[in-house]
Amino acid sequence: MRSLIGYPTYEGLTIELESVRLSLELRNKCIKVLEEKIEHLLAVVAKLSSGTIDDIKDDVKETVSMIQEVDNFLFDMELYFNATKNDSDEGRLKIVSMYLTNNAKLWCCTKVEETISGQCFINSWDNFKKELKTQFYPENVAYNARCKLADQQQTSSICDYVRDFSTLMLDIKDISEIDMVFNFLKGLKPWAKYELMRLNVKEISVALSTIKSLDDYSNSAPKRKFNPPQGSDNRPNKWGKT
Repeated sequence: MRSLIGYPTYEGLTIELESVRLSLELRNKCIKVLEEKIEHLLAVVAKLSSGTIDDIKDDVKETVSMIQEVDNFLFDMELYFNATKNDSDEGRLKIVSMYLTNNAKLWCCTKVEETISGQCFINSWDNFKKELKTQFYPENVAYNARCKLADQQQTSSICDYVRDFSTLMLDIKDISEIDMVFNFLKGLKPWAKYELMRLNVKEISVALSTIKSLDDYSNSAPKRKFNPPQGSDNRPNKWGKT
């Protein structure tokens, strides 16, 4: 509505400004979505240029498998909650932690501590599902593994260090031989690192085999587990990542 002298009213300007604000907000969201799609396409192109078709097929199969495991776990929990008429967020969050194992259990405990300290807020079932996917979907698994690799240090036996290093390597597919050796040496205690440097080790397989002679080391590498044996009742299976 315009005033008698032909200028817009205060209310009219407010409405128009709000309309402009909403339009800009929508445009920014669209730009963000497009940027994410571009990043995804660039990653796909990089993968196509650096690997064979069989490598890509294997990566796709593994990615789909891991996503299905997370989604299946959440789906089973949803069915269980519905069957037991557990509709409250508080009740669901208390129950779901009982069905997590290994790294998933550790992640959950960390999130509880962060929530208590105010660093993180998981106060609903939907929020929990979002955070779980953020942590364990493949694209995030590789990123998180790289972060852990950058900080990894030998604090106990060589056996434990090798086990932890090998576990991280399972989640990092596109790392070069040189980078593997560098990161492996970087985290070792000085005496072990200097011994491998003295031998001028250039391959990770040589580094691992040489380390065996420096410590009592069992070569039984742990395998990743996602689906424990079926229970005897109708409760959902526990899920976790080792």
